[in-house]
This record gives sequence, structure tokens and C-alpha cells, in this order.
Amino acid sequence: MNRSSIINIWGFLLLTTLLYGCSGETPESLTPSSEDAMRIPMSFQIYSARNTTQSRANTDYYIDGTERKTLPAGSSLGVFAYYTNKKTWSEAKSSIEPNFMNDQEMKVMASVGQNGVSLSYNPTRYWPDDDNQKITFSGYYPFASEKDNHGISIIEGGLNNFKPALNFRVKNNSAEQIDLLLSDVLNDRTRSDATHPLVLKLNHTLCQIVVKIKLSDEYKNENVKLTGRNWKIKGVYNTGNVYMDCTNPHAQVVKWQDRSYSTGNYTTWRYEAHPVDNAHEDTTTSNNDVLLLIPQTVTSHAVIRIGYDLKFFADDHTTELYHYDNNTTEIDLNKAGITEWKPGMRYTYTFVVGLNEIKIDATTTNWLEETINYDENFNN
Repeated sequence: MNRSSIINIWGFLLLTTLLYGCSGETPESLTPSSEDAMRIPMSFQIYSARNTTQSRANTDYYIDGTERKTLPAGSSLGVFAYYTNKKTWSEAKSSIEPNFMNDQEMKVMASVGQNGVSLSYNPTRYWPDDDNQKITFSGYYPFASEKDNHGISIIEGGLNNFKPALNFRVKNNSAEQIDLLLSDVLNDRTRSDATHPLVLKLNHTLCQIVVKIKLSDEYKNENVKLTGRNWKIKGVYNTGNVYMDCTNPHAQVVKWQDRSYSTGNYTTWRYEAHPVDNAHEDTTTSNNDVLLLIPQTVTSHAVIRIGYDLKFFADDHTTELYHYDNNTTEIDLNKAGITEWKPGMRYTYTFVVGLNEIKIDATTTNWLEETINYDENFNN
């Protein structure tokens, strides 16, 4: 299978921390007070670099590199911070709760440079003055507000001693699907780290599914117009729990568990028709209709259905001779040769419409340009 870069989607949460003389040894003592006027607060920024791609997913919450080179202004992410005092994260994580920041909303504000944005949050937090007092940070995007949780809910207590953990449900409507990002866990940070930026890497937790349709070479001498009407995927997991496995802090891994099947269909919009003289070209090259789905094993339950129209023209490319409308076909996805969908990957399924049959081919490419790690265990 072909493997090539599609999008460089490294997202960075930059915590610039210049702190002085903050006294006390409890989270409560690190909150604002009347003495804060002379103290320098934690400030937060996000920096990211993007390549180019397009999507029919929710454009407000999709980092596509064209319209969205970083998190869009006005959107928010949620941040957790764990004050472990003098214990390390490994020592404290099994029993500690997010006592320093508990799903703290941070709103994307003004741009900073070419690929950065600043964040606003309240109340302001400060570092402890003891270099032995530790704080661990993590975050996710987009923020699950009471008004719109985007299908996200926080799992209290985390999973398998990993925190935070999210329960997520994919929307059936492709226009409502979001790009769910989960950051690395940045553990055991202290005031001594304030001299350098603290960077959290945001990771894709979902995978991209793309469908294309084209004519086979059997039509190469025909004046044929192929129009893809729509495509749907059914019989795949749409709900699951996700967290970052930070056992190795230098190679953290997105992991999913407790997934369940959907009773609905995931649907894209109608394809744009291509000109008659380009009848043998891929009809979706300029569209890149994308579904953002949960990584999983591709079983025999996973079925893709496409609808399309065929029109045959005379040599003048104008006079229509006959047409076949509202054609549909269903194919098991695992017949395309891809047996697993993994986080941060893009899977492209191409349907080739022939005179007597439709064939399916599939390729796998990276969503990220960098080398990344994946959860290899997709069994539930």
C-alpha cells in the first residue's frame, strides 16, 4: 500500500511561565489573591505548523491546514493540571484528581506570529516557589462545554491509571464531525522549568476515511459522465473511550477501548460532477470528502454504500444518448485489504466503475508528516 504524507498536524500548547516567589504547598495557595499584583502569571499560547488538505467535516473544529492552520479563534480547549506536591506523577497518578486545573477552558484569542494563537483563561494560576513541588499538565480539543459537548464526556478517575480519559461518540452527519485532539501528558513540571517554554503536543485520536469513484478503462473510448451521488459507511464503531498512554513519556500513544457499534450511517454530501472530456478522471480529487471516525479493526460488519449516475453522450459531448441514474452498490470494507484503522491515519477507498462490475482499491497514508506511535491492540 502507498504511504505518503497528507498533513503535518503537530499542534502545540505553549505554557510560557515566568514565576517568582509563590508561597504555600497546596493547590489552593496557588490561586489568585490580593497579593497577585506584583506576580507574573502563567500565560498560554498554541503554536502549530500545517500542510494542506480539505474536508467536508465540521469546518469550525477541523485543523485542515488551509482554512485552519491552527486552532480557530473563538474555539476552546480543555486543560487538566495535577498538583502532586513532592511526589512524581508515577507515584501519584493512581489516586490524584485534577486539583490544580479541572477541565479548565482556555479560549483561543489573538494570533501570535504566523502559526500561533494566544489563550485566555480564568482564574489565573501561578507556580509554587519550591522547585520540588510538581505539576502535571494535559489537554484536549475541542472543549466540551455545557452548551455543546461535541460528543465528548470526561471519564472521572481516568482509565487504567491514565488521566484524563474521554468518552467520545462520532456524529452520524459528516458536517458535524470534529477533529478530536488529545495532548501528550507533560509530567512533573516545576518552577525551574519556567525559564523554558513547556510544550504539549496535540495528537489526532481519530482517522480520516476518504472515498473516491472513477470510471474503468473499459469506458476509455466512450463519452461518459460519472457523477457520485453520495456514500455511506455503516456497521463500524461510533463510540469509545480514549486516553494517552504515557508509560513512556517520550513515546506516548493514543489508545482506544470499550468501543461499540453504530446503528446509523456516516454520510457525505453529493460529489461534484466532472466534465465529459475528463470522464476517466477521479471525480473527487478536488473534493476530498472526509469522514472522521474511531480507529478500529475493519470487520465484515463494516459496509460501504455508494450511489452514482452514468450518462452517455454522442461524439459532440452534448447530445445525451441514454443514462442510468440512482445506481447503488454495497461492498464489505475489509475486502479492500485494509484490516485496521489507526489514529492519525488517512484511508482512501477508490471505487472503479466498469461495464459489468465495480472494483474497490484502498491506500493508507499518514495524516501527520512526522513519525508517530499507534495503539496496535484494536480488540475489545
